Amino acid sequence: MRKIKIIVVGAGDRGNTYASRVLKHSEKAEIAGVAEPREKWRERLARNHNIPSPNIAEDWRELVSKPKFADAVIIATQDSQHKEPAIAFAKQGYHILLEKPMAPDEESCRQIVSEVLKAEVIFAVCHDLDWIHYVMNCKCTSIQSFGTLKHFRAEQKPEGAADRCVNCSVEPKCPYSAKRFYIGCVKKGATGWPVSVITPEVNEASVMEALRVGPYGRCVYNCDNDKTLILSGAEETLESHLMVFAAEKSRRENIVVNL
Repeated sequence: MRKIKIIVVGAGDRGNTYASRVLKHSEKAEIAGVAEPREKWRERLARNHNIPSPNIAEDWRELVSKPKFADAVIIATQDSQHKEPAIAFAKQGYHILLEKPMAPDEESCRQIVSEVLKAEVIFAVCHDLDWIHYVMNCKCTSIQSFGTLKHFRAEQKPEGAADRCVNCSVEPKCPYSAKRFYIGCVKKGATGWPVSVITPEVNEASVMEALRVGPYGRCVYNCDNDKTLILSGAEETLESHLMVFAAEKSRRENIVVNL
C-alpha cells in the first residue's frame, strides 16, 4: 500500500506532535514537507522526518505554489492564520487536518467550509471534548465569557521583583518561578510538553535563553492572564463559575467549579 504523504504547516508544539504521531505509523504515512518561519523549529521537524530540502520552506505559500507533491496537509499555524492556508491548500486538492479553532470569526469559517466543499476534499478540525455538553447533558445554545483578574496584577507584584524570572532577586522564593519549573523539568529528564513548547532544543542552556527572551519567562504579575465566567443555556440555564487559586504556601493549584 502506498504511503500517505503529508505536509506540516506550522512546526510548533502542535505541528510537531502531529508529525511525531505520523512517525509512529511510518508504514502508513510520512511527512513530505514543512513550512515554518522559525528556523530552529523548521529544521528540527525537517531533520526528524528526513524531508528533502526543496520541500522545506519558511512560508507555506512556497509549498502550495509547487506542483502537488503530497496527499494531505496539517495546518497548525496561529489561530488568526488558519483561513488563508486552508483555502489555498483546498484549492490545490489537498485533504486537510486543521488545528482548532477553525478561524477566529464566523465569516472566515464559512469561507473555509465553502472552499472545502467546492474542492471535495476530506476536511477535519481537531477539537477537544465538548465539556459543556458533557456537564449539561444537553445541547449548548449560547456561551458568554467575562470576569476579572484578581491576584496576578502589577500592583500585587512583590517588592523588588524583576520583569523576568531569570534576573529576579525574588525568584528563589517565588512559588511561580518559571526558571524553577522549566529547568526542573529538564533536570528530571522531561523533554516533552510543557518544556518542549518554549524551545525546540531541550537543554538547560536553550531553556534559559527561551526564558530570557521569550514570553514564558515573564513575571506572572506582568502577564496578560485570562479569566472567565461562563454562562450557557439550552433547555435550562447553567451558570458555571470557574475560579483558579494558586496557594503560595502549599504551592498547589485548586480549581473550584460551582454549578
